[in-house]
Amino acid sequence: MISAIGFTGVIFIVDLLLTRKHRARLLKTAEGRIDNFKEKTDKTALEPGLIENSRAFLPILVAVFLLRSFLFEPFQIPSGSMKPTLEIRDFILVNRFAYGVRMPVTNEVIFPVAEPEQGDVIVFKPPHEPEKSFIKRVVAVPGDLVQYDYARKILRVNGAVVNKEFMGKTSDEVADYNLYKETLNGSEHLIYTNQGPALRSSYEWLPAAGVVVPEGKYFVMGDNRDNSQDARYWEGIRRVVQNDLANSGDNAWGFVDEDAILGKAFFIWMHWQGFYPSFGRAGLIE
Repeated sequence: MISAIGFTGVIFIVDLLLTRKHRARLLKTAEGRIDNFKEKTDKTALEPGLIENSRAFLPILVAVFLLRSFLFEPFQIPSGSMKPTLEIRDFILVNRFAYGVRMPVTNEVIFPVAEPEQGDVIVFKPPHEPEKSFIKRVVAVPGDLVQYDYARKILRVNGAVVNKEFMGKTSDEVADYNLYKETLNGSEHLIYTNQGPALRSSYEWLPAAGVVVPEGKYFVMGDNRDNSQDARYWEGIRRVVQNDLANSGDNAWGFVDEDAILGKAFFIWMHWQGFYPSFGRAGLIE
């Protein structure tokens, strides 16, 4: 979009400063030499199509850019890592203003509004793939001690087990799940764990004693707990890829940086069902 704005903007400015004056001089000369020139000629048809289209689309592109940069941005859910909260092919809105006004390109906060809280669903650029946008739930904020028992699938924050209430069993084409109602920061939401024992990963990195979330960082997890590549594993990937088992990188990929957060996901506005849109899932994101 930035390139489109730049292209149309350059065409508009060049026309404004150079070619528009030249066209006006040509028209004035033609009016003096051709009888009834004004009556015979549609002046709007004399404007080149490229210039006309650039002038028409520039304000629209700028308005959309500002809307997406500072207010709301649409996203499509590409994976099942946030089931049952978000399904594949859900279309959501992200509040870009929730945590402050950010610079459009650098994403740096220039006017802070609030800080992410436990339980918020956020869209962000992950440390291991910064060219992509991920969506997960914040489970620990700066200063929190976070622990995760990979074998028993137990999450602890500041020494306390995060409460989850068993709601039943369910399944889809991917797996059989246990459905729980989890409570974070007084807010309830649903999560999945796979039925049966945990499938262990070589990228597990959180020690039994846990880690304290650094200032300006956030620890995030998917609601589909056994089918989500999230902060429980990113740092383990870094240590293997960079051959840094001694952790000289100081848990560099273990958290989401506050400047990598794009906004708070707050609304499902459509779900693409096969070949047509469905609005049955429309509503606020818990």
